[in-house]
Amino acid sequence: MWQIDFDALLLTITPSWMRKANFLLLMNCAYWALKEVYNNFQLFITNTEYRLAHNSQRCYLRAVLNDAFDPTLRRIYIDNFDALVKLYLWPDEYLRDVNIEADIFLWPDDSYGDSGVDFTVFIPVDIVTSEGDLARLRALLAKYKTPGKNYNIVRF
Repeated sequence: MWQIDFDALLLTITPSWMRKANFLLLMNCAYWALKEVYNNFQLFITNTEYRLAHNSQRCYLRAVLNDAFDPTLRRIYIDNFDALVKLYLWPDEYLRDVNIEADIFLWPDDSYGDSGVDFTVFIPVDIVTSEGDLARLRALLAKYKTPGKNYNIVRF
């Protein structure tokens, strides 16, 4: 993208007989708002180019998360979801010797194949330390992942 040097532009468009210190200070004050709008526009262009360069593919999603949370060590990674199969000790039609009120499983409910999870994000424990960081992580995942895909966050 093009760059505008507003100080050089001011000197270029001002006639030489008007280039006094007080006039240039006054014009710099007038150009200040224009410089702020231009800097905001440049920031918008940079963010938009970054957003367009990264999509929902696993490598780009990993790059976005590492850029935001772990730019030096880049320890965050994404893996396919390895679904577990629910294993019952005996079928329901058999009479049980033990009266269990609810089914007890060894892993959380989102670890099984019928949970709807598509991929797993592995994050070191020392990176996401607060609820605000976790909310920011979920917001980034929601922004860049494919709609309809579900994920599971695992801290290691």
